[in-house]
Amino acid sequence: MKIILFSLFCSLLVSTGFPPGRPAPALPGRWEVLKYSEQGIPVDKKGDAVAQARTVYAHVREERARQYFGFDERWDELNRRETRAFQRWSDLDSLNETQRIAEAIRTPYFVVFFADSTLAAYNKVPGSNLILFPEKRHYEYAPATMSIDIWQPNSLSPYGKWDAQILHFDERRLTLFLPEEAEVVELARADGDLP
Repeated sequence: MKIILFSLFCSLLVSTGFPPGRPAPALPGRWEVLKYSEQGIPVDKKGDAVAQARTVYAHVREERARQYFGFDERWDELNRRETRAFQRWSDLDSLNETQRIAEAIRTPYFVVFFADSTLAAYNKVPGSNLILFPEKRHYEYAPATMSIDIWQPNSLSPYGKWDAQILHFDERRLTLFLPEEAEVVELARADGDLP
């Protein structure tokens, strides 16, 4: 009998992810995203946005050239006019896309978990109450498996569904791993009123 009780105690200890006697921290509240991946490159929203945007653009430059201009740098048979046209497009695309990415990194992004298992996500322009790109989702928090499932309401599509694994969670920090994106997202509890 003692072996069965000890096995049950050990399985509870392993399955909850939290030490016995310590309840899981409360998830509901407003959280600010501090780190995430922008087009496959990890970025820090509190870091130098322009430098990080240049790194992201360097990562996606060739794919953008193929997708938006139909150009592949492995081609050797371009005439001067095509080469100049591509260079003009490339310079303009680099400038515009780097600015857009820097602005995305620079703009604070918040996630609000509500007690009814809905969440709101949005960008908030600093120094104003202007909210951009609001989203509504549902979530299911499972402390026993240290996971959060997040999905679009009324959607049958598997895209946009995240089965997030909790890497770290306390009253002030939440770090998630999104396996569908191979992305680590770090959030900090944001004090103050909504939004």
